Amino acid sequence: MRTLKTQFLLIINNRLLKMQAIGMLLCLPMLILFLFSSLEHQSIQYAEDVARQSEYAQEDIEWMKTTYDASLQEKHAREFQLDSMVVQKAEYFAKGQYVSYLQEAVNSWKLFFSLQKVRGYNITESQFPALHYGTNMAFDDVKRATLNINFARQRVAIFEGMLASTKEVTINELVGITARGQFYRWLGHAGPEVLYLPLFFLLTLLFSSPIFLDDKQHESLLEVKPISHLKYLLDKIISYWLLISGFEIFLLAIILFAISSRFGAGDWTLGILTFVGQEEVQISSMEFYGKAVLFFLLINFFLITCLASCNKIFSNKPLTVCLSGLVLFLEPLLRFLQINFLGQDLLPSYYISFGPVLHGVKDYFFYRGDFSVEKGWIVLSLWTLVLFTMMYLSVLVRERFRQERGRIWG
Repeated sequence: MRTLKTQFLLIINNRLLKMQAIGMLLCLPMLILFLFSSLEHQSIQYAEDVARQSEYAQEDIEWMKTTYDASLQEKHAREFQLDSMVVQKAEYFAKGQYVSYLQEAVNSWKLFFSLQKVRGYNITESQFPALHYGTNMAFDDVKRATLNINFARQRVAIFEGMLASTKEVTINELVGITARGQFYRWLGHAGPEVLYLPLFFLLTLLFSSPIFLDDKQHESLLEVKPISHLKYLLDKIISYWLLISGFEIFLLAIILFAISSRFGAGDWTLGILTFVGQEEVQISSMEFYGKAVLFFLLINFFLITCLASCNKIFSNKPLTVCLSGLVLFLEPLLRFLQINFLGQDLLPSYYISFGPVLHGVKDYFFYRGDFSVEKGWIVLSLWTLVLFTMMYLSVLVRERFRQERGRIWG
């Protein structure tokens, strides 16, 4: 414990890390202002999309009335009904009757889902405003259509949760720009949401990049009270992990607090619809966000161990940062190049963007791979153990070589 405390003090007193932390705090107000502008734009965009939906539905009704005869109109009565419900919910939204809007939206989507099963309709951006905020990143059109349907079902489940809740339905909660809605979106499975998490973990690479490189400055401290290599390595990594994770959680808390002060905190008790294969599974928000926190901690520990092992083995900070950055962005890079291979679900890089894994839709991103929350935890843990073992063995080999060289020259 004393050694761990010493490591904490060494990290906290590191001048470079202090400057980086202060720089992040100074940049935070600009980031929050940018978020405010983005969320306000989302609200305006959502209202425009609802109005545009109504226009499309009205045009569709007029077209069917002029094109279909009486028998065809009767045959397509459910399409008439669906378009009429879309027009009606837009009127509710314009009048600020958000509970009525939610009820009509849920009923219209349930009707659409039943028509989709019978007639094979595909969901499009014009039919669902939320899809305008990002293009789903499935590997092919079939999987993209399935992702869109799953995305719509999740949104409908949230609407049903709002209707069942005793809390007042606000426009910000409806659009999803509250603190809860924004945090949920950061863990989403539509693009560019899947890139938010790798970008966030750049902070981990930034703050942990000097790990073990400054050991020579503290050799005198280590010689005063020698400790085992294993304990030293563990204490160093754990201290960086605790401090960096705590600082990142602190930054995230400030951002969410700022959003909640402007747009509201939102209802954090809403259940979340996830998928296990083709099966729908409703879980509590506590379980969903609890799994997200565990993923966050495991990924941070993995990335810090990755940096530590590279620094110990190569003793070259630029090379270490490049290799760790490649690990961080390997999945987006390979997906951009459309490279698929067996065993990609066994690589930790494919779990850094863990939002789709939490939702149970990661499999749709690829032709090969079987992704799950539990598998992600195991993969991250095993790779962390492998990297730590390599680092520990390299330290033992170097120490043995140093002793042999000292004995020869002695």
